[in-house]
Amino acid sequence: MQQVKSDDVFLNLNARNLLLKIYLELEEYEALKAHLNSFEVFIRRKKTPNPHRTNYLNIIKLSRKIIQLNPHDKAAKAALRKEIEGEKNPSTRAFLLDILK
Repeated sequence: MQQVKSDDVFLNLNARNLLLKIYLELEEYEALKAHLNSFEVFIRRKKTPNPHRTNYLNIIKLSRKIIQLNPHDKAAKAALRKEIEGEKNPSTRAFLLDILK
């Protein structure tokens, strides 16, 4: 997945999003942190259409919050759950809520 080379922005975005989900699922947080940084740079550098840009930047933001979350802080976890429930993209919302459990 890391070796995907294509001129198609949407293919790149989907590959990077899939890699983000794999790192989250496997709890590979150090690799995920580096990936989130490069993913964000990619989105800001490419001329991504605004709805997609906003969606992917939200995924990055929420993923960062998940990996920074203290698992024993129930109030912070509840607040993050509420924020994720407000996510407009249903597949992203379902995935992040599943990770947060």
